[in-house]
Amino acid sequence: MKKKLLAFIMALMLLGVSVSTVYAKKYHEDKIEEYVVKQMLAAKIPGMSMSIVSSGQEVYSASFGDVPTTTSDMEIGGLSKNFTAMAVMQLCENGIVEADKKVVEYLPEYSQLGDVTIKELLNQTSGITPEQYLGELSSENNRGKFIDANGNYNILGRVIEKVTGKSYSEYMSEKVFKPLGMKSTYTIDSANADTSEFIEGHNDYFGQPVKKHSGMSVSDGWIESPSMGIVSDVKDLGIYLQMYLNAGGKVLEYDSIKELLSKEDGITSGESIFGTDSTYKMGWNRTNKDGEEVYYCTSAINGYASSMILIPSSDVAVTMLFDSSDIVAGDKLTEKISAGVACLLIGQKAETIDANKYLIPHIEVDLIYLLVLICAFIPMFTIRAWFKLTKNKRSILKVIADCIIHIGIPTAAILIIPRIVNSWSMLRKIMPDAFYVGIIAICALYAGGIVKLILRMFIGQRGEIEESSDDSNIDDVYSDSEDIIHDTEAEEENESDIISDEGDTKEIPDIKNQVEKDMDKSAEISNDTALNDNGSMVDVSDGKNVNDSYEKLEDDLYEKLEDDSYEKLKDDSYEKIEDDSYEKLNNDSYEKLEDDSYEKTEEENDENVDRDTEIVTHNLKEDEENYKKPKKIILEPSDD
Repeated sequence: MKKKLLAFIMALMLLGVSVSTVYAKKYHEDKIEEYVVKQMLAAKIPGMSMSIVSSGQEVYSASFGDVPTTTSDMEIGGLSKNFTAMAVMQLCENGIVEADKKVVEYLPEYSQLGDVTIKELLNQTSGITPEQYLGELSSENNRGKFIDANGNYNILGRVIEKVTGKSYSEYMSEKVFKPLGMKSTYTIDSANADTSEFIEGHNDYFGQPVKKHSGMSVSDGWIESPSMGIVSDVKDLGIYLQMYLNAGGKVLEYDSIKELLSKEDGITSGESIFGTDSTYKMGWNRTNKDGEEVYYCTSAINGYASSMILIPSSDVAVTMLFDSSDIVAGDKLTEKISAGVACLLIGQKAETIDANKYLIPHIEVDLIYLLVLICAFIPMFTIRAWFKLTKNKRSILKVIADCIIHIGIPTAAILIIPRIVNSWSMLRKIMPDAFYVGIIAICALYAGGIVKLILRMFIGQRGEIEESSDDSNIDDVYSDSEDIIHDTEAEEENESDIISDEGDTKEIPDIKNQVEKDMDKSAEISNDTALNDNGSMVDVSDGKNVNDSYEKLEDDLYEKLEDDSYEKLKDDSYEKIEDDSYEKLNNDSYEKLEDDSYEKTEEENDENVDRDTEIVTHNLKEDEENYKKPKKIILEPSDD
């Protein structure tokens, strides 16, 4: 009888080998290697390792890129949930845990979960959301809907610890890893783990994979060993997958494997990595790919990506570990590579990766980063313009705008971003470039507000700010008194000047301009006049006496003064001119203006004009008794 049983077992083993051999003819190792290398280049993946197994043996294994060997240890991320689900099923086999019991019956301290059951945690239908930490778990309104949340499996890890009296790490090592012969598998919080073959992953920085040097992830209430914290290599993961292909083994019975992989109670989980519909149950996604039932789980976080794909009907499974993660584009592409290899294993066409699928999303995100930084630094770069706009102005709207820009926006970012990505530390793990861009932008906005506040306080103590001749120096603050003096003198010169040789007050609207006009007029007179026999000046052009021209000039000037300036002087300037400017103009301004105007006239006119001007002036002085003296213009304050 024993011989027959032994023969039967041997026949099954041979059948398994023959099936594996027949199946192996569906693909060729060279094609898989060629496919993997090309897709890695298109997706900018630094390195990976892979193992293909059947129920009886490892069919193929290899490492690519900067992953040195197939025994190189990497974090497997979300694949840890699959191990936790298997451990819970092991406890259910032994009657220690019941899947339909409420969580609070095992963990009374989590009363906020209400009547959530162990099975709901296994299927991730408890309503717990992804951003919740272990210490703040609660069942939300989404109960019954599949939501991939670490909290579900972190609680299951607590259940394992509570019912066994051991830590999760100890239990998994004693009851799962060692019995299966997984020598390189351990948890991130394991005290006795051999980390000599652990390799660092790569994080994405603006579309480029950069090697990280932070070591393994540390448990923080979100990333815990039961959900994300197991470390392994492809050799060990291949052994783990063989247990499923063999429908059980040393750690799990056939019925438990059947329960894990059954179609019953599967929850719709969206689109699969093959582009088909999928369901989720106890750590596995299930889909149908061209008639083949495929079970898979994938993950990517903190510099690593991973996948396990199980195809029981073809007695084949494949696991892949990537030493990089990229939430912008790369993680989706690693899933495509995993799906492509699975397709090649079952004799189907594998989808290739277009390099633009990696480049374009990163270009778009990098432009957003650049825009964020530009907007954050604009207030810093435009402080000089801000001074010009706000100089001597204390508008409440400007104060409100500055408060929104420099306090409201960065503070809102600090509070809102953790609600989107769980925490700032989590953002640093999944998108380090976004983390640093956000920190720089927030600091720039705060710094701009502090600089404006300090300078505004300085302005309040010192007065107004005059724009510096050096564009780069905005801190040169001084009094504007020189501008005020200059403006006052210019106004006095443009409005009126008073001069009188005999004590009479006579308005000169613009001394400088008037002198230039008089000199020009003299030049014209010199060109159009000549001396007669008795010394009188005669107009050559029309024969009129110079007296007529002089009287006309006198009348024109008088009318101009009387029509344009008298009222203004009478109402606004008379008292000021009489009190403040009269002595100054008598003593200083007239001589200065006369000298300046004369020198300008000498420079602008040729020698002929100078000579004629002297002649005209000489004759005017000699014959002044023969001409009618100009009327004196006396401006007296009006009674009005």
